[in-house]
Amino acid sequence: MATSGKMGKMGKMGKMGKMGKMGKMGKMGKMGGDDGPDHAGSPSSTLLNDALNTTRDGTLGYWDGTPSFDPAFPFSDTPDDILYLEADIRARLLEYALMSNVTVTGTSTAKKSDGSVTWGVATLNGNGSPIVTINQPKPSHFKTQLAWLRTYADLRDDRMAEISIQLEDGISFFGALAHMDNQRRARTADLLDVVERLAVFAEMQVKHMCRTPRPIDFAIEVQPMIQTPDHSSFPSGHSCESFAVATVLHRLMTGESAKDGVTKQAHPFRVAERMAANRTVAGVHFPSDSAAGAVLGCAIGEYVHALAQGKTFKSPLPGFAAGSGKGDFGDADDFSLDWLAGLVAEPKLKKDGSADNTILATAWKLAEDERRSTATR
Repeated sequence: MATSGKMGKMGKMGKMGKMGKMGKMGKMGKMGGDDGPDHAGSPSSTLLNDALNTTRDGTLGYWDGTPSFDPAFPFSDTPDDILYLEADIRARLLEYALMSNVTVTGTSTAKKSDGSVTWGVATLNGNGSPIVTINQPKPSHFKTQLAWLRTYADLRDDRMAEISIQLEDGISFFGALAHMDNQRRARTADLLDVVERLAVFAEMQVKHMCRTPRPIDFAIEVQPMIQTPDHSSFPSGHSCESFAVATVLHRLMTGESAKDGVTKQAHPFRVAERMAANRTVAGVHFPSDSAAGAVLGCAIGEYVHALAQGKTFKSPLPGFAAGSGKGDFGDADDFSLDWLAGLVAEPKLKKDGSADNTILATAWKLAEDERRSTATR
């Protein structure tokens, strides 16, 4: 029984970087289950399936196999029509549309035979074009950043509820800005859920290439208020996901880029900033983790928008680096939208037939159409 108990923990794997527990997507786990999709009036179960079978036996009579109807082929009008599918299946198709041409390349953190270290450098690529590069800071940087862990810990009592909920659900905090639900804003929720999944897909590869100890590894005095995850502190997954979602939501609501939204400190980005900061409050991330995550997240959001328009990047967006150069994140810096506004840039795009993605383009248009009555301030 102890072994089977551990299996229940497998559902927690999403916490590796997943901030959003999108309600309808929770059904994805059922795809491989024993009972199958829901029936019209209640969830599938062995009892209901048996009852339906005995009802058929008791009411059908003799049938020689003759068709009753002549269904249309195909039963969906166009290849980009996926609305006839349940949300979990739509999500699978959208995931493939987004992730199939995304790669992360670069150099992993490694210790050489002479004792020197190669620091991680990870580049996110889409459709063969580099989008953004994330450079891992050196240990001395994180030691200086520890002072912020001490300062932010004073906010733990105030942020307890937020931090606890955001372990698994971040999307509700954006939904509160845009009346997202399973009907009126269903297409927006569909798209943002898959954007979050793309962020997890990318960030975990960047984390692995830039393996960095957590704050608790530097000082026991950090004493996090939540369990410290086992993967790399750098970059922050919660920050990456929240800024990717904020970028796409802001695009849908206003048509503006991440550059515009961050500069104006539009509400979705203020929410993303607070969610990122909450991870430092909790004691599991440095501010620079959040800064790098935000840079990566904004780039991912812009990639989704570009792909939905059938475009690719002419040149990469400004990346993340720690240091004293222009645009660098200083050792003693705290993360803020003001800092981010000085780095993010308008994406330079080009039309590329190989980037055409009719399923994603349709999903974006559907989400855009239901957002037309909503504006941000």
